[in-house]
Amino acid sequence: MKKNKEPKVRFVITNVVRDSRKLTGETQQELADAVGTTRQTIGKVEKGETPEFWLALALAFHLKKPVEELFIATPYSASPP
Repeated sequence: MKKNKEPKVRFVITNVVRDSRKLTGETQQELADAVGTTRQTIGKVEKGETPEFWLALALAFHLKKPVEELFIATPYSASPP
């Protein structure tokens, strides 16, 4: 069996969900209701927690932005072994 190696490139994910939500004038609760999650989950996402894929898509669709504009992946090199 082949052993999985550590990836050579990793990513830091930042997001602009809070800024995008505020531009719409919605509260966290209104956004949560619109995308089918809780206000607490929206709060966690706005503080930097990476959401599940379905939620990232739902947020992008609702906020009318491409996923890659809401969640920005910045690569950095992993430490050498």
